[in-house]
Amino acid sequence: MAFGTLAALLAGHALLETARDALFLEKLPAEYLPLAYLAIAAFALVVTGLNRQALQRFSRSRLLSASLVCGGLITAGFFVILATPSPLLLGALYVWTGLLATVVVVQYWLLLAERFDVGQAKRLFSIIGAGGLVGATLGSIAASALLLAIDARGLLVAAGVMFVVAAMVPLGFAPKTEAPVKRRRLQSAPKQLGVALLKDRYLLRLFAMILIGAVLVTGVDYLFKATAVVWVTGSGGDLGSFFARYYAIVNGISLAVQLVLAPRLLRWFGVTQTLLVLPAILLAGSVGFVLTLGLVPVLLLKGADGALRHSVYRTGTEILYLPLSRSV
Repeated sequence: MAFGTLAALLAGHALLETARDALFLEKLPAEYLPLAYLAIAAFALVVTGLNRQALQRFSRSRLLSASLVCGGLITAGFFVILATPSPLLLGALYVWTGLLATVVVVQYWLLLAERFDVGQAKRLFSIIGAGGLVGATLGSIAASALLLAIDARGLLVAAGVMFVVAAMVPLGFAPKTEAPVKRRRLQSAPKQLGVALLKDRYLLRLFAMILIGAVLVTGVDYLFKATAVVWVTGSGGDLGSFFARYYAIVNGISLAVQLVLAPRLLRWFGVTQTLLVLPAILLAGSVGFVLTLGLVPVLLLKGADGALRHSVYRTGTEILYLPLSRSV
């Protein structure tokens, strides 16, 4: 169920991401992307607070299903709204995509954290995570095929349908059982986590790692899309087809990494050393771009981010969260 949920969820997201990038960058300059990033961050603060309240009132599996159904309907609704696109509506689509991914991915991994202990996670998360990469790869391949018959706006309907399909799978999760997990308990109550963050070195390091990682991957994303627009439009290519094919290749590589490399790295080197792989490759790619200012280092940067962030890096990061108490 965990494998199937993540596969369907990220298949829908791959379709939506392809449509979003193509529609946004065909009409608006890449210089507008930072505004979209900032808007996602601002709205995410509000949505995360609402999500936290909902998690306290509803079961995590049903809340995830409800979020996916609503997300699918709103995504399909953008197909109608964007019949006459405007900069404001295209920006709303970009922000919506980021917000939906923020909510449902967090809800999904919180559901899994409720069902697995650390030992189980080390054995199973790399396999479960492969489900997301299978879905993302198939979603990108489907987007590439659909773009032969429809325009990028039509992918919004396909993405909405896939999200509704994904909503059905979590309902098959077994009833909640308490896993025998030894979790780190903080002295401070959850409402005082700001103080606890400064006092607890483990929490502080987790916070710093996630913060720095977010800055890095946002910069890589902007650099990739700004360069791709110049290169693809300059050569007379279609942005939708380019993004769909590129994401399919990257997701396919990521799937191979997840199935073959991630379990071995976690077993041989442990979680913390495995998490160094992605930063090391991003550093090498960044140096290559500074020295050459070429397209190839940018493609390698985004490729490394896409291939490792949702496989090796995500698996390791989620394991690091598990020792924390559920309230934290």
